[in-house]
Amino acid sequence: MSWGEDYSYPYAYPYDEYMPVAAEDVETTTTAETTSAAAADDDEFIYLGARELAVFHDWYKRYHGYLASIVCVFGIIANALNIVVLTRRNMISATNCILTGLAVSDGLTMAAYLPFALWFYVLHGTDATPTRNCLPAVRFMLFFACFSVVVHTVSIWLTVVLAVFR
Repeated sequence: MSWGEDYSYPYAYPYDEYMPVAAEDVETTTTAETTSAAAADDDEFIYLGARELAVFHDWYKRYHGYLASIVCVFGIIANALNIVVLTRRNMISATNCILTGLAVSDGLTMAAYLPFALWFYVLHGTDATPTRNCLPAVRFMLFFACFSVVVHTVSIWLTVVLAVFR
């Protein structure tokens, strides 16, 4: 039995609802029917609890930029202090070198996310506008997407190396 055929499972929907339809197979409807159909589609979610998650998302996105900025500032300061302490002459060891690299990569992650959160959440809100999504901002977003993947990967592998080493 495939996922689309198992209607007894509470989260499953048939594939037919999401399959593309040819233009000649589309029935014409009035504006009132289209509006009521769109409103009905808004009430349908793929899994239980999705409505609550969507409500939380709409509430939290107003505060995310502010909270993320605070976390980033404290994280950058804490990682800088870790680097200062772990690079002292009497603290040099193989484990502390790995921890220093981890502090550097995590600090870079937060240092890159801080301007992203400020620009795309705090200064210009979450709605797409020409000022918010200008060419330099989109270029920074592209840089941030690639850079954050790299520094997260470095952090993960340093953690793996630390676990194997210890």
